[in-house]
Amino acid sequence: MAVLAMDTATDALAVAVGSRGDSLASACLRVPRGHSRLLQPTVAQLLTAAGIAPADLTGICVGVGPGSYTGVRMAVSTAKAMATALGVPLYTVSTLVAIANAAVVAEQGRVAVLPLLYARRERAFGAVYTQVGADTSVDEAGATLIGDGGTDALHSAATVAAPPQVKSLAEWAEVATSLRQANWRIVTVHDLRSQKPQVQTQLAEVIAVLHEASDAVADLADVAPGIGPALLRLTAAGAAEMVSGDAVHDVAPDYALAVEAEVKLAERSDPHGNR
Repeated sequence: MAVLAMDTATDALAVAVGSRGDSLASACLRVPRGHSRLLQPTVAQLLTAAGIAPADLTGICVGVGPGSYTGVRMAVSTAKAMATALGVPLYTVSTLVAIANAAVVAEQGRVAVLPLLYARRERAFGAVYTQVGADTSVDEAGATLIGDGGTDALHSAATVAAPPQVKSLAEWAEVATSLRQANWRIVTVHDLRSQKPQVQTQLAEVIAVLHEASDAVADLADVAPGIGPALLRLTAAGAAEMVSGDAVHDVAPDYALAVEAEVKLAERSDPHGNR
């Protein structure tokens, strides 16, 4: 079962190709605004590196967001086109669960992973995934968590404690605090430190609260190389939604938020919708 996986919902362009959940080749490129020109060449290069022709693929997996409005569409449209052209199933996975899967926690016990992607206006796309008895590894510092691609990483055995949604960062900090009070080990993965300096300054206080509420924190940049392999594992574990045939055309990105231009237009409009 040769599967190609891709995700462009974040600043990281993640692509992987593998079989039965094992990654044969993967790449993670962090080139701002470069997804549109780098996705297809990266896919072609990885297939060549893995010795797999497009006709050999038995499935395509894609992270459907939430995330960047423009970015998420690139992988979704490419995956739909390839699945249709090759006549293979399309597997869809939340980008947030892929990030959680790519993060590795430090010890056995009750673990809650909180992936957060900045959504402007002091908000974040986020979700909570919990797992009891996780047995994985962590770096010596105990803070930067990097997926090792092993079978013990967070996968379909995890429980969706809170589905993908948008909350203020202050509300996500409250979520982390409440989970910690319930004796969960909290692992937070976020992209807040990759935002513009002025945004980081604006969010400094709430970021500090979020970090204080977490047992371990990782930057998305450190976890991102594991997103592609995570998509492969999730597909192999049966944790992805599969569509085929004409249903592939109905797959849509999970934007989670209204387009910013629409929000600004609404702010300039009166309650009756007149400008």
